[in-house]
Amino acid sequence: MSFSTHCIQCDEYFESRLPMDASIPLMKIKDPDRIQAILHSTRAVRPQLMSKIAGESMVWIDGPDWLVRRRIAQGSFQPRNEPFHVEIVDQVVSGLLERLETAAEEGEVIGLTEEFLRMTTRFLYRFAFDIDLPADHDKAPIVSAYFDAVSQLGFSILDVEKPLDLSVHQLVRTSLKAMDREIDLIMDSDPDPGSLLGRMIEACDAGELTDRQVKDEVRGLFIAGTETTSLTLAWFIILLDENRSWRDRIEAELAVSREVTPLLDAGLHETMRLFPAVPFMTRIVEGVADLGFGPLEENTEFMISVYHTHRNPEHWDDPHAFDPGRFLGEPDRHRYAWMPFGGGRHTCIGNRVARMEARDTLRAIMGRYRFHRVEDTTVGARLGITLKPTIPINVTVERIQPA
Repeated sequence: MSFSTHCIQCDEYFESRLPMDASIPLMKIKDPDRIQAILHSTRAVRPQLMSKIAGESMVWIDGPDWLVRRRIAQGSFQPRNEPFHVEIVDQVVSGLLERLETAAEEGEVIGLTEEFLRMTTRFLYRFAFDIDLPADHDKAPIVSAYFDAVSQLGFSILDVEKPLDLSVHQLVRTSLKAMDREIDLIMDSDPDPGSLLGRMIEACDAGELTDRQVKDEVRGLFIAGTETTSLTLAWFIILLDENRSWRDRIEAELAVSREVTPLLDAGLHETMRLFPAVPFMTRIVEGVADLGFGPLEENTEFMISVYHTHRNPEHWDDPHAFDPGRFLGEPDRHRYAWMPFGGGRHTCIGNRVARMEARDTLRAIMGRYRFHRVEDTTVGARLGITLKPTIPINVTVERIQPA
């Protein structure tokens, strides 16, 4: 099987991307110093394109509305709630283990990315919406289709040299309707007042948010809290299958302890370096400004490539290689050379919870099960809002330790 961590589409997009307005400068950024200056400046804000496509959630917006929603949501992600977060992770991982055990016993072929997405979607429903889904729920395809449609529309709009593809617009309409039906079902539930959705509904009742804004936040949670984590898990398994000496070392570590796992944690961090959940970010400067690297015209757009920053040879030796050893010991790198959860005021609000979910899932399944790809087909990374495998990852499950 041929495999490369190098995403050619990311290179092509970074090199060919043009400004939507030829009169407005576009700066392509992969330098950590400049990224830090941009993400810490109140003059550099998120553009409106994605909020118009995918809804005005705090995933996409900026300014006073973002501050209000961040404040409302913050309490659900606090470390003091960790026992609750752990309880949910244990619940959804238990369901995943049952499905893996069945697949191992029956020799069933499963979709690796689909199984992880099913689990992370289940986590989101319980954590954010106070809704319990069964381990074999069928919500995940709605999420995946919505991601793909929004991603295709965003890239088609940014490709100013090509006419708009009307079939993409139809795909967005179809997936958006399915997502809106699901959001209506969620809104009709009766969440606990302390849940994230409960907090937002309470804010709506108090006049801080509108019903439309609450729905946009629910939509944004799907984007921020499902495929981002599930794809990290899938890439981790794929990378270890390609780098079996590291797989053996991590399995040996887990045979000794499932609490203190520096090798597994390093492997997870290296996976997020090679396949960051969000490969690109954009910002626009409001007015004429100087962020420390020269004067900038009004509305100058920054295209920040997390993908290329994570592979910047000035900060990473052999940047396309999978080497978890980079993350063992004290880090000796620029704060913004590794930024899978963004940075500045817009650092991912759920990054602590997402890390815990991914780490605890891997601690549970690694050393107990191995995954064997069914097709001997070349796999790479496909560019979208996230980085997905170019082909379905169909696997069989081998039990190597009692469940």
